[in-house]
Amino acid sequence: MVMEEDTANAIVGRLNFYSKKHFVMSQRLKSVGFWSSEFIRERGLDGNNIIGISGQQLNTEIELEARKGFQIYAETAKAKTEDLWKEVFLCHERLNCQKAAMRSLRLARNYSTSDHERLVYEGWILYDTGNHEEALSKAGESISIQRSFEAFFLKAYALADSSLDPESSKYVIQLLEEALRCPSDGLRKGQALNNLGSVYVDCEKLDLAADCYMSALEIKHTRAHQGLARVHHLKNQRKAAYDEMTKLIEKARNNASAYEKRSEYCDRDMAKSDLSMATQLDPLRTYPYRHRAAVLMDDHKEVEAIKELTRVIAFKPDLQLLHLRAAFYDSMGDNGSTLRDCEAALCLDPNHKGTIELYKRIRQGGHTSNGEIYCATNSQAALQDTSDRIRFCWEQSPGNPRDRDRDDIQEAETPLRTLPPCSCHLQKAAAKNDITALAASSALCALNNSDKKLPYPYNYSEEYVSRTVGRSYPSHKGCGLEVLLPWCMEHKLCGVKSLLRQDFVLFSLAVLKAMALEITQFLLAAQSPDANIRTQAEASLRQFQEQNLPLFLLSLAVELANNVKPLESRRLAGIVLKNSLDAKDSVRKEHLVQQWMTIEISIKSQIKDSLLRTLGSSASEARHTSAQVIAKVASIEIPRKQWPELIGSLLNNMTQQDSPAALKQATLETLGYVCEVISHQDLVQDEVNSVLTAVVQGMNLAEHSHEVRLAATKALYNALDFAQTNFDNEMERNYIMKVVCETAISKEADIRQAAFECLVSIASTYYEVLEPYMQTLFQLTSNAVKGDEESVALQAIEFWSSICDEEIELQEYGTVEGGDSGSAHSRFIEKALPYLVPLLLDTMLKQEDQDQDDSIWNVSMAGGTCLGLVARTVGDSIVKLVMPFVEGNILKPDWHCREAATYAFGSILEGPSVETLRPLVTNGLDFLLNAMRDENNNVKDTTAWTLSRIFEFLHCPASGFSVISQEKLERIVAVLLESINDAPNVAEKVCGAIYYLAQGYEDAGTSSSHLTQHIPRIISELLKTAERTDGSDFKLRTSAYETLNEVVRSSNVVETSLIILELLKSILHKLGQTLELQIVSSDDREKQGDLQASLCAVIQVIIQKLSSTDETKPSILQAADPIMFLFLRVFACRSSTVHEEAMLAIGALAHASGPEFEKYMPELYKYLEMGLQNFEEYEVCAITVGVIGDICRALEDKVLPYCDGIMNHLVCNLQSAELNRSVKPPIFSCFGDIALAIGEQFSKYIEPTVAMMRSAAEVCAQMDNSDEELMDYGNQLKRSIFEAYSGILQGFKDSKPELMLPHAGHLFQFIELVFREKYRYLVFFHFFASAASFPFTLSLSLTHTHTQTLHLFVHI
Repeated sequence: MVMEEDTANAIVGRLNFYSKKHFVMSQRLKSVGFWSSEFIRERGLDGNNIIGISGQQLNTEIELEARKGFQIYAETAKAKTEDLWKEVFLCHERLNCQKAAMRSLRLARNYSTSDHERLVYEGWILYDTGNHEEALSKAGESISIQRSFEAFFLKAYALADSSLDPESSKYVIQLLEEALRCPSDGLRKGQALNNLGSVYVDCEKLDLAADCYMSALEIKHTRAHQGLARVHHLKNQRKAAYDEMTKLIEKARNNASAYEKRSEYCDRDMAKSDLSMATQLDPLRTYPYRHRAAVLMDDHKEVEAIKELTRVIAFKPDLQLLHLRAAFYDSMGDNGSTLRDCEAALCLDPNHKGTIELYKRIRQGGHTSNGEIYCATNSQAALQDTSDRIRFCWEQSPGNPRDRDRDDIQEAETPLRTLPPCSCHLQKAAAKNDITALAASSALCALNNSDKKLPYPYNYSEEYVSRTVGRSYPSHKGCGLEVLLPWCMEHKLCGVKSLLRQDFVLFSLAVLKAMALEITQFLLAAQSPDANIRTQAEASLRQFQEQNLPLFLLSLAVELANNVKPLESRRLAGIVLKNSLDAKDSVRKEHLVQQWMTIEISIKSQIKDSLLRTLGSSASEARHTSAQVIAKVASIEIPRKQWPELIGSLLNNMTQQDSPAALKQATLETLGYVCEVISHQDLVQDEVNSVLTAVVQGMNLAEHSHEVRLAATKALYNALDFAQTNFDNEMERNYIMKVVCETAISKEADIRQAAFECLVSIASTYYEVLEPYMQTLFQLTSNAVKGDEESVALQAIEFWSSICDEEIELQEYGTVEGGDSGSAHSRFIEKALPYLVPLLLDTMLKQEDQDQDDSIWNVSMAGGTCLGLVARTVGDSIVKLVMPFVEGNILKPDWHCREAATYAFGSILEGPSVETLRPLVTNGLDFLLNAMRDENNNVKDTTAWTLSRIFEFLHCPASGFSVISQEKLERIVAVLLESINDAPNVAEKVCGAIYYLAQGYEDAGTSSSHLTQHIPRIISELLKTAERTDGSDFKLRTSAYETLNEVVRSSNVVETSLIILELLKSILHKLGQTLELQIVSSDDREKQGDLQASLCAVIQVIIQKLSSTDETKPSILQAADPIMFLFLRVFACRSSTVHEEAMLAIGALAHASGPEFEKYMPELYKYLEMGLQNFEEYEVCAITVGVIGDICRALEDKVLPYCDGIMNHLVCNLQSAELNRSVKPPIFSCFGDIALAIGEQFSKYIEPTVAMMRSAAEVCAQMDNSDEELMDYGNQLKRSIFEAYSGILQGFKDSKPELMLPHAGHLFQFIELVFREKYRYLVFFHFFASAASFPFTLSLSLTHTHTQTLHLFVHI
């Protein structure tokens, strides 16, 4: 039954103009009566989603039915488990349903029951979204947990896609072989064998490839026939290749691609038959048309060849097809048609070299003879895929999708049109106009001539708000789809050419809506698994953003608000909108803020209205995203006293009786986010009262759903900072505390957790008013710790940790953070001590049975941490409460008891006095050393940690006390060096123990000699430990090298200089070896960089140690050449981590070498410049600035030849808005170093330098001191300005002190500014030296006020 004509026309009319292939396809299908009402009803197709249906899908009914049946099975079985969704995913992959496969993949991840499987699913998801390196990392993590087929397969797949050079091919083969050794089903084994065969083909190992394909065929992997056919073809066995493809055709249901591929292995007539069958099975495959056209041209049938190409171009206006037809027309002498096809091709790719050359030649009157065209088209092979490499997998597997039937690129989606380079389409004046202004005019004209309503769920006023400059040309009748194609082009839907309009800027709400229509397809395409489609869509979105940011942001907001739009496009719209308003980098963030502030108010209002409307969306993800974006806008506007109606609008959602629960939940979430990003000073008290009222009422159990109460509780957490006045009011405070405590015993665990998070915040913020509630709070937290879920218990323990933090601060500084001096110390911990300590000790017995991971936070670790804070708070009082627990559990056979006892003892080592702890540690040290041989890994881990705590707090010979006698040192070292070979987690803790053991002997005089005899063994074991490969995440290696550095620092340099020199040789050798490593992946690059960084850090410590005495300094100077040679090679690796560590080591070498360092400057200087220009990795830039200061102090006036370049870079860096601000204070300090080094030669730089310092001083004067982070930065800036003045004054004082006379007034104004500040002592200490260096001539220029200021300053 054929669908009615008007319904078909309606569907066609809704098609997106950019999907030209689907538009033409739909017209063709409609014309032959293909769309039956049954077909549409069964598939739920309409004008919106028909675009997503490809010709392949329309033509394969069996696979569609299979997909439908599988989905029904998944839904009716209701077995939403990991295995089921994994099978659904694999089925969708086989059916080439990428979006459905991705959904199933995410469900499989969500329902996975083990970490290694979850990591694999996350790796596929990352790979599918283009994050190949992250996917490799996930695969590696999974393999480290458990070796599985899926993990090895993922790693092989991702690596093969990113690189397939000979070295990486070998690694891919190893990975696939490992995968095949792991258990899996036949389907996946077949895929792995097929992929392995493809890699062997790439490596030209054809016999091995054939074996793999044969093995795949044995387990019914039919697509292996295609790979085997290629092997036969490469062996010049065309008949065997043809027969192999025939087998595939006989077995495959969807065999259009198989016919197409078989045509490559037969003669012309047979190929023609195969390609005709391929077209019959799938009319939308382009290769058969191109092949037939080439054959016709070979036979001199130009007209027929043109017709064949025209057939395929009618449904796929591909760049290569258009270029080929243009060449055909050129060979026929049809210049007009050649130009037309060239211009169409250049719309798709303005930079296509061959088309540009042909176009220019024809425009200049050139012509290609008939003979010349055959150079490009004389054989079928010229149009076939000539790539030597078969893609890694013939099936659709996770990742950027390949054409499952062919390897050629011609089947990819048509690129989006861009503005062609030909001037004949654009008048010069129009070309200068904003492209979106032209588009707005086209859309406006279309709307003026259309009575149709736009498909939006809300209505804008249709009154146009325009701002006209000059004049606009008369409108034309058109379809309005030329919105983003403002150059002259005939539209297929309406047949009307769009006109160019110039000299105007015209905006209207209706126009903006019309333009937003087109962004959906770009957002969906930007999430396509196909890298080409994704890249083109991202480029189009970026172009839209750059050309008209206001319209871009409004389009995103409209997309997010539109319930009709796909959830995928709405999600991405929200993410892009949020990232267009905020960034982690402070410079980038400020840039985005300024961009937003320049947008016209009317457009910003529409964006904000759309966001507020989205809070009522039926899609929870859209509501959540909108809440975040509203908060980002609020963080910009509310501090500037803009958007004053926001709070009122949100509160109105809460007070309206008919507001749905979803709207209230989203509103509360928004309030929470807003309170998180603004300051309490940004709201007046009435607004604060209203927000708190709405939030606290939202927590009411009787009135609201679980989602609303959870959102309200989380919102209260963020709003507590605003409630100072409310907590000062006893009645209001009582009510808030009552509601929070009641919420803490809710039935829902997530709400209880959120309520305890509020209590933690209250403990930190309002400690001084907690006295009346502590009995209740202890009962609540005690019950939660004893019997609630872990997430709730962790917050209950955190409450007491926060109380400890506040009381420690009171004891150390006499005030809590943010409180007044003399704040009351309520001694809550001391009062609760008899009840709190046993509670915490019980938690320490709740360890997990598997080996403990320090990165996993659990109740046991939280309890031990809190116990340590309690010990710091109450001191000696805790010992008598903990030691019975230690003594009662330390000998029990249950490892949980032994570990808990050891953990408890180690936790109380900081806080109690040395006198109280000394006898306990002295008596227990032997026991702990014996416990390092305990049978349980967790006990040894905790024992090693406890020993490190003993050495850290009770071993300091330099201060005159230590629990370690010389006799015990021998056994301690022996036990530690034995245990360092234990499991990686134990070895890491042992490294920490050795670190603090060695640190105790630093600056210990003769006592440091006690360690000397053990240093060779310690160094040897640490180097061996650093070479171990069983440590995860390089933590063990890093710990070993850091410990090695401390051993070198703490050693007696006179006694150990020869040992350290031998160590230097070893480290230099290791560093040289890292430069020869084979790098085949990003993991390899990361490992190389981390290792080089550690080795450079060791070299730096050795240089500093050996250059610290005159006796040992010559030895380091002799090694300077090979050291610098290696450092310069390391710089070539371009790793930021290595760059930092190598730079620091060079600074140490410069300090040691003095003026002799000059010989390295010609080679080093280019790397210094690179470091100064590295804005992205700003830490590298900051360290480079510091090293330049070291070099200046070492070379003194010998640095002069490089000063022009250095000063130019430093001044440019100060002027840059892109460079992170933390780098700028060191630059001012560096000015002082340079001036001190070159003396009077600095005079040519004095004007720009002082100008920069004056600007920085003005910034300091205007800073908001209420912002603690900003205040710290301001103090750094002031100190660095003083350091710059100090260096300049001292550099000039012996030659040209008068150069500073014109700047004396500013200097003393700056001193006055700092003098009047509350925390001036933080800055002035850095200027004492320069005060003594003021030259006499400078003092003569001081006014009476300046002199008084200086006298007061010196008096301080």
